[in-house]
Amino acid sequence: TSTSTVTITADRLCVDSLNLNNINVTIDIGAAAGAGGLDAGSETANTWYYIFVISNSSGTSVNGLLSLSSTAPTMPAGYTKKRRVGAVRNDASSNFLQFVQQGNKVSYSDAMVSNRILSSGQSTTFASVSASTFVPPTSRKAVCFFETFIVHNAAGVQFTSYFREQGSTSAQGSIAEATIVQVANVGNTQELTSDIDTSSTQTIEYKLSSVPTGGAAYGVYITILGYYDRF
Repeated sequence: TSTSTVTITADRLCVDSLNLNNINVTIDIGAAAGAGGLDAGSETANTWYYIFVISNSSGTSVNGLLSLSSTAPTMPAGYTKKRRVGAVRNDASSNFLQFVQQGNKVSYSDAMVSNRILSSGQSTTFASVSASTFVPPTSRKAVCFFETFIVHNAAGVQFTSYFREQGSTSAQGSIAEATIVQVANVGNTQELTSDIDTSSTQTIEYKLSSVPTGGAAYGVYITILGYYDRF
């Protein structure tokens, strides 16, 4: 809802064996430490914060909490039950990246503007690209927009770009995107949106079958549209 708050709604949610109904809580990282804010310490830029729904033992008091820990937040007094429901990234300006989450799928609101992790990649062997700025450590699958923008000085040249999880030992499971230069020295673009597995460090790999001849602007572009969290 803003660059400093996260709102969580749920018709029904199980929190440490408690079945809670009609949840609607807002967490503000600028609020005093405790329920409804950060569990401890002060706000830090370029940081992942984990989102929890917390409750007292009877379920009569429900709130939200942010923590640097994905498993063991510092619980406020009176709260004993917790469940992690997501994560949020604080950027270099200490503003939350805007997103919408339904279930475990996260979609960024302005990904095409600011979530690019590779521009004009031209490697012909698998090269690593980190998505950790936009994919939290609790995720192993990203939603990516792949674009291959190529040109060649010979007509009819086919390029294939490959994308896969870092550390894969073969092309099995990789995503392939092919495009053909129909006319010499005329650019061509192929676009693809796909889920892709990431490594434990939120890293993927890409390669091109050939190097474009048009200069530094041509090659592979990768943008992170969202991810799937694991709870």
